[in-house]
Amino acid sequence: MKIKVRKNLVKVVLYVLCIIFLVLGIVLLLNAWEQQHYSYTPETSDGASGDGTVTQGAQSQTADIEYNGVKYKLNKHIENVLLVGVDKYLASTDTNTYINSEQADFIMLVVIDTDQESYKVLHINRDTMTDVQVLGITGVVAFTNYEQIALAHTYGNGQEDSAENTVDAVSQLLYDVDIDHYITVTMDAVAIINDAVGGVTVTALDTINDDIIEGETVTLMGENALLYVRTRMGLEDSSNLHRMERQEQYLKALME
Repeated sequence: MKIKVRKNLVKVVLYVLCIIFLVLGIVLLLNAWEQQHYSYTPETSDGASGDGTVTQGAQSQTADIEYNGVKYKLNKHIENVLLVGVDKYLASTDTNTYINSEQADFIMLVVIDTDQESYKVLHINRDTMTDVQVLGITGVVAFTNYEQIALAHTYGNGQEDSAENTVDAVSQLLYDVDIDHYITVTMDAVAIINDAVGGVTVTALDTINDDIIEGETVTLMGENALLYVRTRMGLEDSSNLHRMERQEQYLKALME
C-alpha cells in the first residue's frame, strides 16, 4: 500500500514538473518571438543602433542638444526628478500583468540646479503625442508606438516597470535628457498630502461641486482636493490644458 501511494506521489510530482517546464518553455518561445518580430533597437545619439536596451541620457552624455539649428550646452549641475500621478487608487492597482489600466494623468519634471540652489518645473501635458515603448507579456520591449505619453504607464506591472517606461518616454521626448529620480503616487496621496498641511486655499477656477464654486475662495480638504485637481469631464472647458491650470494653481498654493 505504501509503495502504491509513493508511486502515485511520484507521478503527481512529475506531472506538475512537466507543466512547469511547459509553461516556462512557452514563455521563453514568446519572448524569442517578440524580439525576433519586433526587434526594438533604439538609436544612440550618433545614429548607431543600440543593443535593445534603453540608456538614459545617451545623447546628453556625449553631445550638446541641437534644436532648430541652434546648439545648446547642457548644464552639468542639473538634477531632474520626474513626478507622476497615476489615475488609480492604491487598492485597485494590478501588478500581475504587463498591460494594466493605469495612465499617467499628471506628469511634471522638476529641474534642480544644484549649483544655483534653484529649481524650475516643466508640466507635461498627458495628451502629448510621442514614441512610447510597448512591453510584451514577458516585460521586455516589444515595439514602440506613437501615442499619448500618458499611456507609457499602461505598459508594465503598474509599479517599477510602468514608472520606468514613463521615465523613458519623457526622456526621449526631451532629447534623451537624463532623469535622475522619479516619484509616482496614486490618487490616494492627494488627500493625504493636502490634509497634512491643514488644507490648501484657492480661488476656484471652476465649479466642481456644491463646496467648490467658481470664483469663490475655498480651503480644500480631503477628497475635494483630489476632485479639484482631477475633475475634467462635465465642465464647460473639459480639456486637459484647462485642468493643468488648476493643477498648477493648486501646487503653488500647496507650497505656500
